[in-house]
Amino acid sequence: MSVNVRTAPAGRLAGITLAVAAIASASSFAQPVSDREAAALATPSRPTPAEPPRGAILPGEAGHKLITFACASGAVETWEPTSSDIDRLEHLLPPFIKRQPTARDLPLHEYYRQYAGFLLERRKHICVWFFHFAHLKNTINRANQDRNVLARLSATGRPEDFWRREPAIVLGGGAMFFKVEFEVDSGTFSRLDFNSSR
Repeated sequence: MSVNVRTAPAGRLAGITLAVAAIASASSFAQPVSDREAAALATPSRPTPAEPPRGAILPGEAGHKLITFACASGAVETWEPTSSDIDRLEHLLPPFIKRQPTARDLPLHEYYRQYAGFLLERRKHICVWFFHFAHLKNTINRANQDRNVLARLSATGRPEDFWRREPAIVLGGGAMFFKVEFEVDSGTFSRLDFNSSR
């Protein structure tokens, strides 16, 4: 299996998605996007079971933010996973998910992934953050309606690729967002957690 993974450029964090959601919710500050601007921002197609998982390795500051939000707190030593590490993780992920009563019925192929490496007791772990395609679609729709959101997502690259550069941190949302940790040497997963529903 080959996973469609690209590494985000280190140090080019445009801000977290939580900030994008906050900007979008402040309707009194919304600035409409012109038809020409909106036409340039297309929503990717819904992922299918036949294609490789859509994921991005987040290095540097972006990876650290993801790790401290989802997987570990305090001072954390980070490392950058390789494509081989991610391929192995993704190969072992479906059987693990199928054994979890809270997750076994999820359409795993519809979830985008963000990966960041950290050390825990000197062992290499990968923090994996999952967000559903609907989140990406909703964020792009907000950007198509509000120039402030579009500017934020466009600050360091193509706006529809914001998730390749910054952690898609969201509070609430239930099963649309979850995380799991992967220990590289043992090939085992732990700490599967879903966001709260609020």
